[in-house]
Amino acid sequence: MPTTMVSEEELRRHVDELLEEWDDAGAPQPLHQPSVRQGKKFTGADAARLTSVFGLARHTHETARSIIVLLDARHHSTVATLVRAAYETALTAAWLVQSVGNHGITAFLHEYTRSRTALRNDALKAASAVFRDGAVDVADTDMTPYEGSLDSARQFGQVCEDLAPGGKDAYILYRILSSYSHPTVRTVDLYFGPPQAGTTMPLYRKTPDVPLTREMLLFLTASALVWSARAYSYLTKDQAHRNSLRRRARALNIQDELHLSDTYRQRHARAGKKSSTSE
Repeated sequence: MPTTMVSEEELRRHVDELLEEWDDAGAPQPLHQPSVRQGKKFTGADAARLTSVFGLARHTHETARSIIVLLDARHHSTVATLVRAAYETALTAAWLVQSVGNHGITAFLHEYTRSRTALRNDALKAASAVFRDGAVDVADTDMTPYEGSLDSARQFGQVCEDLAPGGKDAYILYRILSSYSHPTVRTVDLYFGPPQAGTTMPLYRKTPDVPLTREMLLFLTASALVWSARAYSYLTKDQAHRNSLRRRARALNIQDELHLSDTYRQRHARAGKKSSTSE
């Protein structure tokens, strides 16, 4: 797992200041098309993309506030779940704002409607009449308008592969966080220590173990704040905010921007060649 040379005190300061800066920069203001869409007709897909990136950035920051509450209360055994949420949300925002054309937002909405369809279908088979009767009222289940994208939001691993830096390393971090976010052996181990010599029963921990260091939890939180805010900054004219995020990224030893990877570009290039050949 990567480590950070930044101290816990510095990391906490970065998180606090990033949240303060967001209170100003993330306040309601006119949103603009990212550069790849400049000069093009504003469509419903554009509106969905702008609001989705903004909403994901806001959610990352709200989640970070909860992370700080838990860390201050020393609830280390549960905070990894929220760090995972902030991390996944931030990378998704970066992926969405960088995506080519309407492919990213189309895939994002397709995954939403796919999930809603699955909910409706499960409700129709439920034992409870309340769920069965309410199934017909589950909205947003028509996936037809969102088909044909070259991108996919169904597997977060693919979102990671579409980003650079990111790729497999980004997904490994996500899997590590996930191992403490689900009912797994790793979760159980937080509450028990090794058995005493000559015994087989693990020892009860009065205080749950710390799954990841406070430094790592704060580092990932701060990184998520930078990446989500940087994605949002594509939609504004706030140069001062962008410059501040760049400085913050340098202090954290991370890149402020997550770009599209060779994997992403090659997938789109192959599709483009196939399309031109078939014409």
